[in-house]
Amino acid sequence: MTQSEPAADGWVVHADESGSPDLHRVDPQFPVFVVAFCLSKMSDYARQIVPAVTELKLKHFGHDAVVLHEYDIRKGRESFEFSSDDARREFMEDLDKLMIDAPVRFAASMIDKRTMPEKLAPWLDGYGVCFSARFRPRHRHHSARKRRLARFGVDPNRGRITRQARRRKAARCI
Repeated sequence: MTQSEPAADGWVVHADESGSPDLHRVDPQFPVFVVAFCLSKMSDYARQIVPAVTELKLKHFGHDAVVLHEYDIRKGRESFEFSSDDARREFMEDLDKLMIDAPVRFAASMIDKRTMPEKLAPWLDGYGVCFSARFRPRHRHHSARKRRLARFGVDPNRGRITRQARRRKAARCI
């Protein structure tokens, strides 16, 4: 194995969230918490993605220190204030091609906080619920955790309230 080869072909995971992970405070304007994941194999990341991103940065900015932040790109702020519409269009086309050609997978998980039981919400971590709902553990010791979550009415495989829990809650309200 050379120094430039990844040690194991595991996964590189990038995550970004939208909304507040605080599950017991519900913003009526945005009552959900979403985590999106971009996954790539380590070997693909090292051999294809990093060189392609570096090439894009060098071509359009003359260095590779610029951070490709979606908000700045979309709003044309900071490094993304291009000298002309043609320069911006060329950058966006190159970025689109890079993303289309990149060997990545996307996944997302969302929690509708309005459906969380009030007594359970303060004890759950939004990040943990989204991550475990999207990437189900395959180890035996997680089955006890799944049973505990199911007892509280949270579907551990989907990170949302089960139908039985909704029925029990509805029955208590009648």
